[in-house]
Amino acid sequence: MTSNSFSIPTIFDVPDVQILDTDHIINTLKTAARNGMLITSPGRIYASRHVYDEIYQADKLGNANKFEKLASQSIHEGWSTTSDKFQSVFENDYLPTIVFVDVGNLFVDHDYAMRVREKDHKDVPTAQLSVLLSGVSRIVYSLDKSLKRAELSPPNLPDVLDAREAADLANVSVFGASATGAGISIGINEGTKALAGWLKLPQWLVVIAAIGIGIAILRKPERRRSFIDAVAPIGEFLLETIEQRSSAEAVLDSAVLPANTIGLGIEQAVAALLVQVPVGQGLLVREIMEQLPQTGYPANGLKQTELRSILEATPCFVRVQRYRWQLGQVLGGQLPVGME
Repeated sequence: MTSNSFSIPTIFDVPDVQILDTDHIINTLKTAARNGMLITSPGRIYASRHVYDEIYQADKLGNANKFEKLASQSIHEGWSTTSDKFQSVFENDYLPTIVFVDVGNLFVDHDYAMRVREKDHKDVPTAQLSVLLSGVSRIVYSLDKSLKRAELSPPNLPDVLDAREAADLANVSVFGASATGAGISIGINEGTKALAGWLKLPQWLVVIAAIGIGIAILRKPERRRSFIDAVAPIGEFLLETIEQRSSAEAVLDSAVLPANTIGLGIEQAVAALLVQVPVGQGLLVREIMEQLPQTGYPANGLKQTELRSILEATPCFVRVQRYRWQLGQVLGGQLPVGME
């Protein structure tokens, strides 16, 4: 595969580049520990390095880290869970999906960063990261007032999260109709709605399991022939599903910060390229040079030695393998005190 074949993942036609703040990660972790399953996205997921540090920092209430805080909350809410359980889910399941970016002093004086600083200086690195990724469309997932006030995160985040789940469900349902017929898909939608509520899982996840069972059953030719006659009219179901998908897509689209291809700095242009590359693979300096014009950055006169110096001096860019570069890095968990 050549580097030119890379692209940004999408959920339908909406670019799926996510920037997570600490509160969103903690809320997701809390839901995962309570329900016994973590649901993550196949998109590009980023967070500022300060988010990682905040998760392991002690707070003013005496909690050694966010895992102890979550354990205290679970006891108060009547579903007691140990801090070790929260830490295990985070480090084993959630942490490997997040790319942490050290933004350093990049864009610290940008208007977005200044506006966020007025409300809460701790959220400034997330604003800096959003500015760094200005060359791509992205959604900032946060409930922090400072980011909402600066119009970086959506004012209706719960609606956006619901729309995302609805979009996933609609996409799976269309697949179910095409693979097994509308009859089984309609049955799946009705039956899995109750089952999902009982299991406290997203409905689309239960749908996937049900569709898989249905496809397995229908592999026998005799069952397939009788089934086809019974489920021929699928048009109405598909139309309803597509309408649900369109509504969800509209909500997601309203939450997206649009890409900017005019006036990008070199760091923003390079970041826009590296977002498209799978984590761990990276791009050579030569490949970055060749693809810079795609971002709208005027690279005329820029030499490879100059670009390499910029990459080496900017903490958000990390060397992978020997000569390849990527944006940020996946971090491991922290050992308990006394086990370093």
